Amino acid sequence: MTTYNGQRPTVEGGCQSGLRRDAPFESVKGAFESVGFQLGWTAVTTTGFDPGITKQQKKNEFLSTALRELQRDLENKANDLSKLQKDIAKNHQVRKKYTIQLGENELVLKELDLLNEDANVYKLIGPVLVKQDLAEANANVRKRIEYISAELKRLDGSLQDLEEKQHSKREAILKVQQRIQSHQAGKAKA
Repeated sequence: MTTYNGQRPTVEGGCQSGLRRDAPFESVKGAFESVGFQLGWTAVTTTGFDPGITKQQKKNEFLSTALRELQRDLENKANDLSKLQKDIAKNHQVRKKYTIQLGENELVLKELDLLNEDANVYKLIGPVLVKQDLAEANANVRKRIEYISAELKRLDGSLQDLEEKQHSKREAILKVQQRIQSHQAGKAKA
């Protein structure tokens, strides 16, 4: 009769070869083969059993492989989150620049509204001041304000989308971290 004691199969019962009652399978096999017997009887053979790898080792190997996959997944998600955070920071910088420009242009528009219709208005083009009509200057500043306002709305929409993606990535990272912790806890119990 073949039994399994957690490490290797052993043969129980008396043996005329002088082996111990709980001798390891390999020593029983070796003893019989040295006398010229082939092990074909079912009491000693084990089907589908690799005496070098135990169930515990297979389980540990599976857990280690799963853990490595989870860690790779976590690393990829963390890299994605880092890219999103960089995009959000870039969005904030561009938004700050447009907000400053919007404030400056609104201030210019207020100044233009205070002028009389016959006042001289000059526009700086490169190193030269060029005389410009008040109505034309007013129209240009309003168009700039409209453009900047549209860009700020676009940036706000983009920022909201990026923040939603960031939130979902953080949730995904938390789930992967929890799975890693449960795998580690399962490995510790094993």
